[in-house]
Amino acid sequence: MTANLDTILSRIRGAGYAGQIIFVEYPAMDYNSFTGQLQAQIHQDILPVLSQHGVETAPVWDRFRIAALPYGGNSCAAGLLITLASGACNQHPTAAGHQLIASIIAEMVPPR
Repeated sequence: MTANLDTILSRIRGAGYAGQIIFVEYPAMDYNSFTGQLQAQIHQDILPVLSQHGVETAPVWDRFRIAALPYGGNSCAAGLLITLASGACNQHPTAAGHQLIASIIAEMVPPR
């Protein structure tokens, strides 16, 4: 995964793009689950590649985690990810999740 990310970013920078790139971390459905812990490790593993290419990381992971704390670390229960009719959690954000992501990115983009 890190090699693929390095290839993508190398090609973007190699094409002459020197502007801001923001990497949006994917939030966990459940921060206390094995999958949530695995995602945290993946985020740590890719940080050196992002840094090497001057890419900023939007702290979506941490902000969703904080919002999900009162709900036992569950992003669905916090209303940030879509809950399916079956009760299972979908990885896609709700309107509230989208708003949180947008506000994080807006904080990072300098005004024009």
